Amino acid sequence: MCYSTKIILVYFVFQGVSVSVSVLTLSVISIERWYAICHPLAFKSTITRARVMIILIWLVALGKSNMSFFDHRRGISLVDMGPQ
Repeated sequence: MCYSTKIILVYFVFQGVSVSVSVLTLSVISIERWYAICHPLAFKSTITRARVMIILIWLVALGKSNMSFFDHRRGISLVDMGPQ
């Protein structure tokens, strides 16, 4: 694997992670706000819960990007996955 191919691979993995983190963060915020509005007396926002959600969001995003990495190692080109 040449140097430019590695850079492209890192670019695609980083792009996938950043998009996934953004979407998942907005989704978690929306769900948390919905729950706080619908169940105001039962909802308690804590630092521990926020930290756990942040860690889970990043783990899911990194897991998703690792799937792209393993697809590339099997010979599936990430560049050729666009519209046909």
